[in-house]
Amino acid sequence: MSFPFQCLSASSDGTIRLWSLGQQQCVQTFRNHTEGVWTIQANEAFTNVYSAGRDRKVLRTSLKDPDSPILICEEAAPVLRLELVPDESSLWVSTTNSDIRNWSLRGIDSWKPVDVDGAPVAVPLVSTPDLVIPGAPSIKQYRVLNDKRFILTKDTDGNGALWDVLTGRKVDNLGQIDLEEEAKRRNKLMFVPNWFTVDVTTAMLSIHLDEHDALASWISGRDMDAIEGGNFRWPTVNYGKMMLESLLEFWPSASCNQTTQYEQNVLENGTGSNGTSAAGGLAVNGVSGDGNSNHSLSRRPYFHIPEHTPVIFSEVNGRTLFRMHARDAGGEIENILLKENVPQWVHDVVVDGKEAPFNKMTFCLVQFGLVQSREARRERLSASELIQIRKVVEHVYDRIIRPAMQAPAGDNPRSSNSSSGPSSQGDKRSPTPQNNSDYQPTVEELEEMIDMYCGEQKLDPGLDLRTVKYYHWRNQNTDLVLQYKMKRH
Repeated sequence: MSFPFQCLSASSDGTIRLWSLGQQQCVQTFRNHTEGVWTIQANEAFTNVYSAGRDRKVLRTSLKDPDSPILICEEAAPVLRLELVPDESSLWVSTTNSDIRNWSLRGIDSWKPVDVDGAPVAVPLVSTPDLVIPGAPSIKQYRVLNDKRFILTKDTDGNGALWDVLTGRKVDNLGQIDLEEEAKRRNKLMFVPNWFTVDVTTAMLSIHLDEHDALASWISGRDMDAIEGGNFRWPTVNYGKMMLESLLEFWPSASCNQTTQYEQNVLENGTGSNGTSAAGGLAVNGVSGDGNSNHSLSRRPYFHIPEHTPVIFSEVNGRTLFRMHARDAGGEIENILLKENVPQWVHDVVVDGKEAPFNKMTFCLVQFGLVQSREARRERLSASELIQIRKVVEHVYDRIIRPAMQAPAGDNPRSSNSSSGPSSQGDKRSPTPQNNSDYQPTVEELEEMIDMYCGEQKLDPGLDLRTVKYYHWRNQNTDLVLQYKMKRH
């Protein structure tokens, strides 16, 4: 701000400087604030400057008498912006809180500091604002739930909310909550790799996707089915891929590619891109603002985010390359900018339909109680980290238990008096009443026959390998060791 040939500047060191434009130098420095000054406003006559910042104090300083500033008010939060009304009768103040307040300046010219024991003490000109424009409470705290899809937040009023990252929507208002206790109550025993980071410095949820982590999170169809209420039919999905497709839904390059690919699969074999049958309708119910599905059969299934969602492309150092609203991706100019600025890894996923690599895990199988034994048979396997323990139980039966039952008594290396293995003589623990070793037990029967352990912890058959390793395996840098144990009947 300037007047003839002078201007004022504020600094993070708590000072305000008066500059001479003609001399190109600072002619006066005012040191009335104890912390950084973030906003200043001079009156039209350029005789007074109003200032505020991190110390929450709003001051008026006379350029003719800078050593006697007047404390107008003290806000409850750091001040971001001041706006003086033209007749200087009041001052609008905005802070890091969302309210905007109007403070009266009546009587300011006759205001004098209060003397206490002969020393002047700054007393605010006004203690309450004339007018308050309430704003929405801002998000101050958050917790990402274990499923890495839902986020709990708590705002400045103490109210909690549940958000769905994939749909970009608030799922529920929770009222007054204890954030930690609510997170404990809602967290499930499951492990999903981090595929995004969260930022609330803008008082809203900002989700950041990075090339190295965005495609790291594969989810099994059974887990998605539990969330979607039985409407999900894909065997596996990648959270990051679904998010990118939703964000760029209106980009012609992406939409045309997805539609053509899906239609071709439907026409050729009646299935979607992941083997999903098209006859039964949509693989995912995309929830719109009114809660209804708004997918067309010819479009590749994914969630819809609100069309007004801001989408920002930036470099690793944070420099913004391009920003838009999700709905604007179909615009002519935005289409050109997207082609120029979309990172290659995003282009591969959204336009070329490239699938993220599956994560595999190496683990060992050993008979219960023989982990430390050198003579124990230790089978080293590699499988998708999403397979459940019940699939490992089936493997144990098919590859270890059944061959031992079918082998002649003299040839069975594990036919001993050990209670952990199958018996070789008239096996009383046979899976059928007829002791028929060729019989294939059901999954439920196998779970009644065989227990799986990680260390001393008995495992739920519904857990997947990565959850077992994360919660029950001590050394995350070594192969997971699972133990199997036959039950007595």
